[in-house]
Amino acid sequence: MLDRDELQDFLDTYGRELVSGDLDRVAARYTYPVCVVGEEATLALSAPGELKATLGGAARRYQERGVAELVLELRGVEELTEHLVWVDVRRAARASDGKEILVEGRRYLLRVAGGSCMICVVVPTGPA
Repeated sequence: MLDRDELQDFLDTYGRELVSGDLDRVAARYTYPVCVVGEEATLALSAPGELKATLGGAARRYQERGVAELVLELRGVEELTEHLVWVDVRRAARASDGKEILVEGRRYLLRVAGGSCMICVVVPTGPA
């Protein structure tokens, strides 16, 4: 199992890639199919192209809103098995002056293997 620092490193890199619009690298951090479970809908994305199409709009919106940094703060870790872990994350989108533009919560189900992890499930948890 990865320790908290290694999980935080994964999240830091993921946040940088997402806000920069590097969707190929972002898509490589997911397993397929991946599920995004919201209050009103569930998306099951079966291939990297589907995920990139979904996240492309988010990356553009970040740029349009002046988001310079996406900080994913690890708030909690629940080890489910030797290779599966739920992480509770506070996501803060920040402008270049450091002011938080948007703050929200997410839970990610991660599969840990080979010294890294992959995102299996994403659950938005509302304002953080």
